[in-house]
Amino acid sequence: MKLYAKEKVFTLKDKFRFFNEADEDVYFVEGKLWSWTKKLTISDPVGNEVAQVNEKFWSWLPTFHVFVAGEQVATIKKKFTWFKPKYEIDCKGWTIEGDVWDHNYTIMDGENQVATVTKKWFSWGDSYEMDITAPEDSVLVTAIVLCIDCVQERNAAAASSSTSTASTTTTAT
Repeated sequence: MKLYAKEKVFTLKDKFRFFNEADEDVYFVEGKLWSWTKKLTISDPVGNEVAQVNEKFWSWLPTFHVFVAGEQVATIKKKFTWFKPKYEIDCKGWTIEGDVWDHNYTIMDGENQVATVTKKWFSWGDSYEMDITAPEDSVLVTAIVLCIDCVQERNAAAASSSTSTASTTTTAT
């Protein structure tokens, strides 16, 4: 099963559209406008909530909890590394392999592939292609992709602001 994700660009809160190869809507994702942490709701095309992603408020490294039907089913946590980012998934024994930094990774269940995720680089807003082995895993894979996107987006914003601050400081002296 292939799913594609497209982020809306000119909006105050996170909004994604997930659709299949026939361009039919599968999921909509919307974030909370005013919140200290990321809170994303994943809904079906009719508007029924199918999952929720909540970032943990107090944690040294970004940690997200995924809820389906009000029950926590997964935790995704960024691991401490010096160079390339790595994530730990506490769900079904899944792991992430590949290059998360470049958004080109595989979600594995032991030796079995659960999904491959690839970012489309030359697009307006974030766009992803996900090839999911079992359709029943699509909600959880969607949640994992969203968690990693949130962390990478925050890191890019922090790097951008520190670069602009450094260049402002340099020109001021």
